[in-house]
Amino acid sequence: MDADQSKEGLTEGDEPAVGDAEPAAGDAEPDELEQLKAERDKAIAARNLIVQELLLAGQPQPRPRSRRLLAVFLTVILLASLVLLARFVMKLKRMRGVKDGPTIGQKVTRKATPKHAQPASRSRKQRTFRPTRISLISLAAVSQPTTMVLAPGSRKVAIGGVDGEIAVYDLTTDTFFRFPPSSKDKGGGAIRKLAFAEGGIRLLSASRGGTVNVWDMGKRRKLTQLLDEKSTILDLAAGGDWLALARGADSVLLVNWKTGEKRRLETKGAIRAVALSEDSKWLATGAGDGKITVWSRANGTRIRTFSDHKQWISALAFSPTGETLASASFDKKIRLWKRGTGRLLHRLEGHVQRANSLSFDRTEAYLVSASLDRRAIVWDCKTGRSFRELVGHRWQLVGAAFEA
Repeated sequence: MDADQSKEGLTEGDEPAVGDAEPAAGDAEPDELEQLKAERDKAIAARNLIVQELLLAGQPQPRPRSRRLLAVFLTVILLASLVLLARFVMKLKRMRGVKDGPTIGQKVTRKATPKHAQPASRSRKQRTFRPTRISLISLAAVSQPTTMVLAPGSRKVAIGGVDGEIAVYDLTTDTFFRFPPSSKDKGGGAIRKLAFAEGGIRLLSASRGGTVNVWDMGKRRKLTQLLDEKSTILDLAAGGDWLALARGADSVLLVNWKTGEKRRLETKGAIRAVALSEDSKWLATGAGDGKITVWSRANGTRIRTFSDHKQWISALAFSPTGETLASASFDKKIRLWKRGTGRLLHRLEGHVQRANSLSFDRTEAYLVSASLDRRAIVWDCKTGRSFRELVGHRWQLVGAAFEA
């Protein structure tokens, strides 16, 4: 019989033969294990991917090159700004540096002084000192300044340079104009001294080459040339219609800048510094031996001689009334004298190098000195003490003056 017939012959309750049974469960177990392992590997890979993404999310992401360069540039700009700010603060502190006095801009309260200690018809006023800024354009007008003078009451400052040019600044409008050097001054005409006359209408200049010029401030041109000498001019002083010239010789040249009249005053010792009172009545000369002589300008009579300095006299100045004389020397000291009696009023000491400029204020209560030590000191003429020290300059000072 064939197979189909044998199958049909089986009854419903018959069991198939052992050889004809279905495969056992044990035969399919290896395939299921492989499938379970593959699913497990996929789960582990998914878990590792999730963990890696979480770790990367907590770390800074790498930036493009352009963004890194921008960050570096901004960091450098910030550091440079901080450095500049620190330098500005330090410079401001130096400019506000004060010894024996209040800070800049702070009002000064002083006890009233007896009337007999004040100049005639003048009251002792409280003074405040504030720096005045000149524009950088104006500062570029004169290279290597050599001297400075201020016209009282006009807010005009004249500055002479080593190249012979003169720049005049108007502090009210922050403008300036220049007087060019004359042809004879070029190459050796450094401006040695400047002085205003007639309330600031005229400006007198003396150059190292020996020329003395009068400048018209209104028309802004040279009015006349008073002198053209070969000798070097060391100092110039103006008072009234007269000016005095020191040339390091044993004489002083007096010139009336309006009429051109000239007189030579014979002195003892080489004269380096001169001063004229505002009314041109008194002349003071400073010699190389440290002695100071007061003369009558009208007749050339010697009035008296002061002696307390040990070296060359570097600067002289009369007070507005002519009653007080200030002197500075190469010995780095400043003296105040009573012109009428010759009495030494005060010894002013504070500079570490010589002062080359002295100026009284209009009340005669204060004196300012400018020194090669890059400081200007305001002195109280009544007590002889330092009232204010003005610091912050980078170079040697060529002059200092009160505006009023």
